[in-house]
Amino acid sequence: MGLNIARFLLKSFAAGNARLLGPYRGIPVVFRSIKLAQEDEGLLTPESEAGESAAPEGREATRAPGGWPLVALLFLFGASLIVPGVVASGLLLYRDSQIRTEQMERRLEQVADDLSKDIGRELGLMLATLSVFAGSPQLATGELQAFHELAVEALHPLGLQLLYRDLGGQQLMNTRRPWGAALPRSDQAEIDAAVRQTLKPHVSDLIVGTVAGGPVVTLTVPVHYGGALRGFLHMSVDPERLLAIMRGQKLPTEWNTILVDRKGVVIARLQRHDDFVGKPLPARLQATLDGGVTRSINLDNVEMLRASKISPISGWQVAAGVPVSAARAQFISNLWSIAGAGLFLLLMALGLAVVVARLIARPIRQIAGFATLVEEERIPPPLRSPVREANEVAAALRLASERLSERTRELRETLARFNAALRGADIVVFVQGRDRRITWISESAGYRARNFVGKREEDLVDEPDERAGAIALREKVFATGQPQQGELTTGKGEAARHYRQRLEAIRDGDGEVAGVLGVSVEVTTLRAQQDRNTMLVRELAHRSKNLLAVVQAIAGETLRSAGADEFMERFGARLQALALLQDLVVSGSRGGVELGQLVRTQLAPFAEPGKRLEIAGPEVRLRPEAANMLGMALHELATNATKYGCLSVPEGAVLIAWRLEPDPDGAQRFRLTWRESGGPPVVKPAQGGFGSRVVIDMTAATLNGRVTLDYLADGVVWQVDAPATIVVD
Repeated sequence: MGLNIARFLLKSFAAGNARLLGPYRGIPVVFRSIKLAQEDEGLLTPESEAGESAAPEGREATRAPGGWPLVALLFLFGASLIVPGVVASGLLLYRDSQIRTEQMERRLEQVADDLSKDIGRELGLMLATLSVFAGSPQLATGELQAFHELAVEALHPLGLQLLYRDLGGQQLMNTRRPWGAALPRSDQAEIDAAVRQTLKPHVSDLIVGTVAGGPVVTLTVPVHYGGALRGFLHMSVDPERLLAIMRGQKLPTEWNTILVDRKGVVIARLQRHDDFVGKPLPARLQATLDGGVTRSINLDNVEMLRASKISPISGWQVAAGVPVSAARAQFISNLWSIAGAGLFLLLMALGLAVVVARLIARPIRQIAGFATLVEEERIPPPLRSPVREANEVAAALRLASERLSERTRELRETLARFNAALRGADIVVFVQGRDRRITWISESAGYRARNFVGKREEDLVDEPDERAGAIALREKVFATGQPQQGELTTGKGEAARHYRQRLEAIRDGDGEVAGVLGVSVEVTTLRAQQDRNTMLVRELAHRSKNLLAVVQAIAGETLRSAGADEFMERFGARLQALALLQDLVVSGSRGGVELGQLVRTQLAPFAEPGKRLEIAGPEVRLRPEAANMLGMALHELATNATKYGCLSVPEGAVLIAWRLEPDPDGAQRFRLTWRESGGPPVVKPAQGGFGSRVVIDMTAATLNGRVTLDYLADGVVWQVDAPATIVVD
């Protein structure tokens, strides 16, 4: 009863603190207020404060700066808005650069194609003109002087030269020389062979003219009349004429075009024509002139984007190129612009972060100073700052300080009532710190309170056995953090005194066990009363057994006269089992029965523990109602097993096992299993009788649980699943 009063007082005290302290509730705050009250009354000694010497140092630790500066956080916020925009702009710019590059590549292909067509048209016109001259009557009749005058008159204004050679290669006429001038022999074996083979016009690669004395391109048509080939008529074209066609495209200054013959020799080049005409193109560049757009290093060692085209008339290759740097120039320029804008915005964000951080940090520091006033139980003044949220926090802190001051006063009053209640109920409450020393003890301890503070059980209890029990209970709380309770005895014989203790863990802000809150109730008088009650109950049980014997005799005589011998035997056995069970119930120290003892007692008439009877389970003390019901059910099962089941044959055996385990909700469940094996084949009865109602229905109803009885092929299995709070004492 005393322990129940103590529990009630503790719960009431905790509930009162929770109401008074509100958001400031907690064991450390409660006992700090208790400590203040005790200091006011002069009950605390210097030794009691030894364990708190590190408190100021700990408070300093809580004020240590940490985290990121407000300026950095605001700057990161601004950067988080600016950087994605800059990155997105860069991506868009990169995509735009890709599109521009693709457009430039298409433009390169178009330029190469246009230049190839322009040169093709020019060569086509020249070949047509040359064919007309090849059919001239003067040439057919051999009037070469007249033919020379005609060619000079017609072609010199166009910058074209005509040359006529016989089949042996001797020049017969050359408009580069006046008529009658001596002309050299000119061997053009490759050109002559091509014309002889096809008898069609032919465009040569770049050659060095014998009379021209420089690089020229020769267009050749066969001259034949009278059904026979008479000679070769050539039109000599200077590369500058083809260069003029390139210049006619009016390309941007950084663009370049080039014309290369079938052997890879440069015929004309838009830029630095004189430096490269007549020179062979490097193999690495010839490989790129096979159509499409490629990247390569040109003759000036500049990386180029280049598109090429093969002329269908001459087989020459026409290429157009632009430096990669020119293609990237706009992208790089825009990229620098975006980078500069981003840097400017970041600098602006940093400047704004500094200004706003100073604006916010000033009231925050003022609020930090207010916290010191609250710690000293002083009410901070109102705060007026440009930051509304800071003003709201300061107002809330001021209100909380006022309420805390009021509740501290109420707490002291509650503490006074608490001490009065403890003194009236003869209950002692105490607190132990991490070092196991008592830091506070209630006034109900009397004049001994001053002697207890600052000491441990090792210092207060002399007897090793008595000290070991108290220490073990205390250490279990520190180790597990779970509430513990137990009984402690001091003294021996008639001088023995009994105490019931309940210990609970006090946790710090991190959830670690920082101490122990204990309640001690003297139960010496209660123990004496229990001993007397036990004697009275045993006497009552003795008389009840006698009464049951009389009932048994009367029932047996009545039923025997009626001829119901079997029922009499079973009825008598049930009554006897109930009597044995009553002995166990009243023999328990608290009215309960130990489950293992109950099983052995009920099964003793049928099988001794050993090969035929196996018992397994932890030590469990049953409530009286549960013990009565389980005892009757076990008796019924043992009786049936002896008559029909595994205990009816020498090879049969019974396993009785129980356990306590949590369910998914965390509540403890009691589970017991009766399992038969080695018996005759099991036959399920057609209908249940009194025994089945006891084993299933009555047991389930009494224990508020679930009971199953399965008639398996290898033996009967009976299982009980019930809440532990109903079964276990």
